[in-house]
Amino acid sequence: MARQEIVKLFDDITGEDITDQRGAGRVEFEVGGKRYEVDLSTKNQDALKEALEPFISAGRRVVSASVRRHLESPSRRTAHLDRAQLAEIRRWGQENAAALGLKPPSDKGRVSNEVLEAYREHDGQRVRRPVPPAFAAA
Repeated sequence: MARQEIVKLFDDITGEDITDQRGAGRVEFEVGGKRYEVDLSTKNQDALKEALEPFISAGRRVVSASVRRHLESPSRRTAHLDRAQLAEIRRWGQENAAALGLKPPSDKGRVSNEVLEAYREHDGQRVRRPVPPAFAAA
């Protein structure tokens, strides 16, 4: 015995069959911290976008916390560095981190975000220890 299931998609506003309509489909949105989804024809998708346009243009795009964590993760920040660059940053950090009040990186393992940022801020240049105020020339 053969069995065939047919799934049809209907616009949730008009009730029209949009199964074969190119571009029609599910639209997800969030309002007041609640997520919604609605199946819309292309015409109703355009109407929704037009209605929301003033709010979208005045608003700010928000990246979800999980995406933000991924983008800010240490592995993402060092992913573009090759071994030679990472070795140079590690060497620089071992020589300069203490002068900046940072923990120097070890010979192996991860280089801290603070050392990476300090390296980039100082463009790899040697950092001089600040002269203690008691020894500074008057």
